[in-house]
Amino acid sequence: NEGQPAPTQKTLSLFTGGIFTLAMAFDAQGNLWVTDPGNNRVLRFPVGSLVAGTTEPPADLVLGQNDFTTSSLAPGFNQQTKTTLDQPGGLTFDQTGRLYVSDSGSRVLQFSPPFNTGAGAARVLGVSQVLPGQTTITYPTNYTLGSGGAFNGGGSPEGLFTIGNNLFVCDSPQSRIVRYDDPSTWPLESQTTFSPPQLTVIGQTSFTVGKANQGATQPTGGTFAGVSAAAVYNNGAEIWIVDAGNNRVVALPQNGSTQTFGSATRVIGQLDYIYN
Repeated sequence: NEGQPAPTQKTLSLFTGGIFTLAMAFDAQGNLWVTDPGNNRVLRFPVGSLVAGTTEPPADLVLGQNDFTTSSLAPGFNQQTKTTLDQPGGLTFDQTGRLYVSDSGSRVLQFSPPFNTGAGAARVLGVSQVLPGQTTITYPTNYTLGSGGAFNGGGSPEGLFTIGNNLFVCDSPQSRIVRYDDPSTWPLESQTTFSPPQLTVIGQTSFTVGKANQGATQPTGGTFAGVSAAAVYNNGAEIWIVDAGNNRVVALPQNGSTQTFGSATRVIGQLDYIYN
């Protein structure tokens, strides 16, 4: 925040004793969206202010806060809060223009256009209620993300990417990538299924397993340890995965048109798939 005690529409807070996870993306109009985790917000910088030679361009829209000078979490903030972001780290758009943001609450928030300052999310992904007969939430399942985030000292999902209108989440604490169906198919939000279910899982044998490298001491072409980011190649023909816990990047080919992916066919950073 340029050394000031409060943020403005021109400042960022990306280091407060430790480096935050950060994400950026351009929307279809060329506006730049940036997660500002130290200020618990996402900023939009309009394309017109990004011309060559410009310094300190002002943002024209903020999500997660009601104004550009506030950085604190809202009173009573919890996993189901839709108007506040808790150290957002991942950000992406789908082909319809929906915005997805991951934050430290072990969740992903979906914002639908048109966007307005302070607007709440349309849906929250990754939230699971306590099931009958249980006293705590179990991680992972096909509804949860992360391992509880700031709410129980666990970790949260990081990188996000989309293929068409399908969202993929790098669920770092569970060493997996999960895929959500097109939002038009999601069940309505209710008390028992607040978040939509995940459709497929990559890197684990089931939705209820979250061990690094599936519990093995060495990786393979189909396992991860703390996957943190990804890039899509050729409209989803391949995805390139930052497999941070294994100190490598791997490329996974898509299996036909089902948006599921096979074992890695290329590896960067290691001699072979069994090394980390």
